[in-house]
Amino acid sequence: MVACGDNVADTEENFDEGLEEGQGKSKLPLIIGIVVALGLGGSGWAMFFLGGDKGAEGDEAHAEAGEDGEEAAGDGHGDKKKKKKKKDAHGEADAGESLGHIVKVSDFVVNLADEDDSRYLKIAFQVELDSTDYEADFEANKVRMRHEILLYLSSLMYADTVGLGNKKRMRKALLSLVSQILDDPDAVRNIYITEFMTQ
Repeated sequence: MVACGDNVADTEENFDEGLEEGQGKSKLPLIIGIVVALGLGGSGWAMFFLGGDKGAEGDEAHAEAGEDGEEAAGDGHGDKKKKKKKKDAHGEADAGESLGHIVKVSDFVVNLADEDDSRYLKIAFQVELDSTDYEADFEANKVRMRHEILLYLSSLMYADTVGLGNKKRMRKALLSLVSQILDDPDAVRNIYITEFMTQ
């Protein structure tokens, strides 16, 4: 019985020692893990606060370099690029492009060419010149321009003025007339119809 008691006491001591050793071993990886996590977290915060501005500056520099690269790439073919822009501007207005010099033209009221019915057209528009350099030429040719536009508008039938497609065709025709009179394809960027009425 005594031997049995000794074995029990011995087993309890061994169990307590094993428990202490086990606890010591299990705490060590936990402590190492906490230290590593704090170290990584601290270095992450340090990089964020100290290196964040440099990263933003690097992005800005990269963006600027991209813009400079595009400009440099366009330098060799700059003239073609400019001509293409102006050709596009003769069609529809380019959203990114700033407005040129706007000149108001007096309203036009004309009888349409319909023989069956007496109809008239009232139209007002403004001309967008490429720059103020063309304004003197525009003013000098205003009478001739008005004459040609009146002839064109009075040759239209009522059916030629109805619908969006016809209005776009009229705008292009007016743009072409003004450009021909100014004798410079780059002088006029666009024409904006500001009032349109038929009766």
